[in-house]
Amino acid sequence: DQLLALSIGGRGDATFDLQLPLAVRLGEPVLEGQLELHDADLADAKWGLKFEQANGLVRFSREGFDTEGLDVQVDGDQARFAIAVGAHAAEPGNQVEASLRGDMKASSVMGAFHALDPYWNRMPGKAYWELALAVPRSLDPEQPALSSLTLTSDLRGITLDLPAPLGKDAESPLPLRMAVQLPAVGNHLDVQLGAMARFKARMAENPRDFAGHLALGGELPVLPARPGLRISGNAPSVDLGGWSSFFAGGDGTSPDLVVDVQASELDVLGRGFTNTSLRIDRDPRVTRIDLDGEGIDGSFEIPRDDVATRGLTLQFEKLHWPEADGRPVRDTRPSDPSRLPPLHIWVRDLKLGVASFGEARIETQPM
Repeated sequence: DQLLALSIGGRGDATFDLQLPLAVRLGEPVLEGQLELHDADLADAKWGLKFEQANGLVRFSREGFDTEGLDVQVDGDQARFAIAVGAHAAEPGNQVEASLRGDMKASSVMGAFHALDPYWNRMPGKAYWELALAVPRSLDPEQPALSSLTLTSDLRGITLDLPAPLGKDAESPLPLRMAVQLPAVGNHLDVQLGAMARFKARMAENPRDFAGHLALGGELPVLPARPGLRISGNAPSVDLGGWSSFFAGGDGTSPDLVVDVQASELDVLGRGFTNTSLRIDRDPRVTRIDLDGEGIDGSFEIPRDDVATRGLTLQFEKLHWPEADGRPVRDTRPSDPSRLPPLHIWVRDLKLGVASFGEARIETQPM
């Protein structure tokens, strides 16, 4: 039943031995054989599998089938696929065991996780991946046991085009381990990203019902009781400008967001503020960001809709804007200043470099 949606197309050479006893007293029928695949296509709608140009040997019997390894193509990438079904599985408690290994794009490996579709352009390149699927035997067809899928990689060869602290270049390794229960909807996803972060989530068909916790540093994630995304912990650096589109973005179906992070350095448009706490609360109406650190103390609000009319409201008890230090700046500003929303800014204690301006109020409107 686990492979009812499996289809095989292409060429193959089959040989088999079949023994059919003519009486019950002569024993059970025996079937043993093998199939040599030549540039075959394998697809399974249930598990989201699609392999092309499969080549290799498949052994089969009345009790199941297995292959130690088929050379396959996954979205144009060469990989090695192995599967064992029924009595051919290594663990007696499993009905299906499968694995996939090779240098592949992240979108090829995790294409079944459609929630990540908007972010594949931020993960260019290829890395060596290992995937393992285990489908346990179930004594009750009405209550099948949960299957498990595990993905591991050191991500060497893949760029994470994300702001600090989660970004990395292609050459640097960053061990990733992802484990998900299947079917994914209603069950748990666990991700570990080196020593940098751990993530635990409960998957949902409706994005508003999603619940997850991203824990930075050594903190352990705890699955939230209510829907929404929580981010907490400690980070050596956080790029506030780079993450602003993630914090404020999303439509009405996006989950609520709560961020409570302590950053050794908070990067704001290329300026560093040390020992700064960052708190973000996003609900269906507005995203509120609170900052408290050396040289900065205040908050600003970003409306979830009609921002071009309502604008941004920024209120600071203290804003001591440092001199430029030559660090590269991720450009998140529109190229046309007229595209900036209205700005409503009040600062009680404003400093620009060494110059002190005291209380300041700024109001802007696009022309």
